[in-house]
Amino acid sequence: MGACMRQFHPIELPSHDFLSSLVRLDPQGYEALRSTLINELIDRAPERLKPRLRGMQFRIDCERRLSKSALGMTVKLYRLMWASFLKLNEGLQDLHSSEATPFTAQEPTPAVSLLPQQCARVLEFQPRQKDAEGVPEPLP
Repeated sequence: MGACMRQFHPIELPSHDFLSSLVRLDPQGYEALRSTLINELIDRAPERLKPRLRGMQFRIDCERRLSKSALGMTVKLYRLMWASFLKLNEGLQDLHSSEATPFTAQEPTPAVSLLPQQCARVLEFQPRQKDAEGVPEPLP
C-alpha cells in the first residue's frame, strides 16, 4: 500500500429503528449524534476534500434550517443533489469532447435531458356508495 493510501474503516451507524426512536423521543440528542457522525466522516476524508465537504455540509445545514417542513427540506436537498450531479456530468462531457478528435467529437448530452421526468398520471377516484343511513359501504 502506497504512502498516500489510507486504510478505510467504515463508520458504524446506528440502526434505522434506533434513529427513528431517537428523533421522536430526543430531537436534540438526534441532532447531536447526526452532527458527530457527519463530522467524523468529514474528518476521515483526505485533506484536499475536507474544505469542499465542509462547505457542502454548511449548505445542507442552511437548507435544513430554512425549510418549513421535512418534505420541503427533502425536495430542496434533492434539487441540490441533482444540480451537483448535472454539473459533474457537464464536466465529464467537456472532458470527453476535448479528448475526442474533431472528426469523432459528439455533442455533449444536454443536462436538461438527464433530469428525471416531472410528470405523473393523476388517478380519478369515484366516491364510495352510501347506504340508506349515509354510511359509506365497505370496500370490496
